[in-house]
Amino acid sequence: LWRVRTPSAEHLSFRTGIPGHFAFGVFLACIGFITTLNLINPDRFIATQNLARRERTGDLDGYYLTTLSEDALPVLVPALSTIPENERGLLCYELYERQAQLDEPERWMSFNIGRHEARQTLNNTNLQTHCPAVEDLQDIYGLFRSLIR
Repeated sequence: LWRVRTPSAEHLSFRTGIPGHFAFGVFLACIGFITTLNLINPDRFIATQNLARRERTGDLDGYYLTTLSEDALPVLVPALSTIPENERGLLCYELYERQAQLDEPERWMSFNIGRHEARQTLNNTNLQTHCPAVEDLQDIYGLFRSLIR
């Protein structure tokens, strides 16, 4: 049997003469990955792609959009006027719910840039211009949300 010899992590780190060289490289790679993931902002990217797909195909997964974090709200709120009214109800209900949650005071230790941007977006937008009144949505979508949670 032939055995391919690959250098192990210990072998690589001692060969360079610096004992922690390999571990430090892995640490830097992890930091780079986490930083890149934060810059990409996955929920905002997903919302943008989902809305672009709706423009192309007319298909929108409104329920899935409601499951995204507050990072997606600055993309979703301006797009409300482009979403057909029959698909807008659940999304509007969820936006009303998020606005109520974001209006609650939070401690400085739990500050999050995504929530801050979402709060600003919702406070600067009158949801009632694009959405039915929250009272009209509570009967239908409140029951729906309680069943799926």
